[in-house]
Amino acid sequence: MINNSYSQSSIIGYQYWFNNDYANKITTSVSATPQILINQKISTTGLIKGINVINFRSFDSVGKFSSVLSHFFYKTSVSESNINSKIVAYEYWIDNDYSNAVTINSPIQQHVNINKLISMKHIVNGIHFLKIRFKDSNNLWSSVLSYFFYKTPEQIISQNIITDYRYWFDNDFNNAQYISLTPNQHINLNDKLDLKHLKKGSHIINFQFKDTIGKWSAIISDSIEKTSLPIADFSYTAISTCDSTIISFTDKSIDGDKYLWDFGDGNTDSVAHPTHIFYTPNIYQVSLTVSDTTLKKDSTIIVQIPINLLKTFSNISDTACFSYTAPDGQIYNTSGIKTAVIQNAAGCDSTITINLLVKKVNTLVSQFGATLSAMSSGAIYQWLDCNNGYSEIMGETNQSFTASRNGNYAVEINQDGCIDSSACYKVSTLGLIKNTFENEISIYPNPTKGLINVNLGTIFTELNVEIIDMNGKSIFLTSYNHTDRFELNLNIPSGVYLLNIYSGNKKAILRLIKD
Repeated sequence: MINNSYSQSSIIGYQYWFNNDYANKITTSVSATPQILINQKISTTGLIKGINVINFRSFDSVGKFSSVLSHFFYKTSVSESNINSKIVAYEYWIDNDYSNAVTINSPIQQHVNINKLISMKHIVNGIHFLKIRFKDSNNLWSSVLSYFFYKTPEQIISQNIITDYRYWFDNDFNNAQYISLTPNQHINLNDKLDLKHLKKGSHIINFQFKDTIGKWSAIISDSIEKTSLPIADFSYTAISTCDSTIISFTDKSIDGDKYLWDFGDGNTDSVAHPTHIFYTPNIYQVSLTVSDTTLKKDSTIIVQIPINLLKTFSNISDTACFSYTAPDGQIYNTSGIKTAVIQNAAGCDSTITINLLVKKVNTLVSQFGATLSAMSSGAIYQWLDCNNGYSEIMGETNQSFTASRNGNYAVEINQDGCIDSSACYKVSTLGLIKNTFENEISIYPNPTKGLINVNLGTIFTELNVEIIDMNGKSIFLTSYNHTDRFELNLNIPSGVYLLNIYSGNKKAILRLIKD
């Protein structure tokens, strides 16, 4: 077991070789760490029986190598090995002063934990080696272990006490836990340490203690055995496409021997690091259950994973008057559920479902003589004069309209925010008092400034036309042959007159107004 450290840089690897065989050195990389603890079995196959040397050096992140540590060891023959041998003593010395080595007998045991204060008063300040070896029940000594240490100038402190300690597992010094203490010269460490993050099996726990002048003690290490305690955990990465999302899962569980993944869409898997494809947008409850096959313990974690495809879906409601142009350019004239597909910002299809209401206005008009009525109820109405450029007729805003003169009329209807106009309807019966002709007769304009047009609707062989004033006096008389219409230019005073038309035994009387 070799412990080596640097204060200025991180160790990233080490090398070792036997005797002078540097050409066959073994190089091993490690995660960057300020301290390295090596505890491994090294094959000595090929070495001769007897005394050999193992050489070791580490290297840091800037390419610098440490000095070489060399340790003698004795290789026994196969017949000399004894796997059941036990430690009976150990000895240590400083630097190369083996003549002053201190030998300590210990109870017979396979493992020995040394917790001893060693006086360094007789050595000078600076870098030194502490060398130690162990003797077994067969009277064989182990190879020598060497540790660097630095003796600082003695500082006189009336009462030095412990203020803090730190601990870490194996070589994971970067994640050391720091704990402050109530200052004391002696402590009885009886803390509960969180081992949940350790995998089951054998580990090394390391302790250091700090005093009032900020100095850390030598590292105290001990071996522990972590029993199985499964803790499920995982992370994931997602890659979205137009039609699916690919999720790669990474298991980060502790002490799991068996895996059961449930992806929340009816699919499962039993590998440690699965990949799964989701095809439908949703929030999926993804669970991982890890089980220990020895103690039959298990643990489950559930994570909500939102799946959003690059192909998108949306729903909208919209209202239009008469017709609707969808986002894809399609024109709809009826209400209902419509679908539009356009390209979104990711270059994938975006499907839009439209709940569409197309409003229409009923513009039909019923006519009874000179009275026109809009068929649509509960709307806003404005009657129009078709013969005057569809101008609004002042005050005519009811559902029904009665014309005061012959002409063509329409209505503009505003209903639920939609506006439309009816067709023009003709009123030609105003002023007609009596008509025994078999067809409709119309007169326009009426009232008139003087010129009137009379439409008989059919051709007559002979006609007699007479104008009578309101006193019954005939003031105008004329006749026509073979015609269905005629024109009169009335040079008469303003007033109300009767226009009489005769053809055989047929007669029509119309009221005529001269402005």
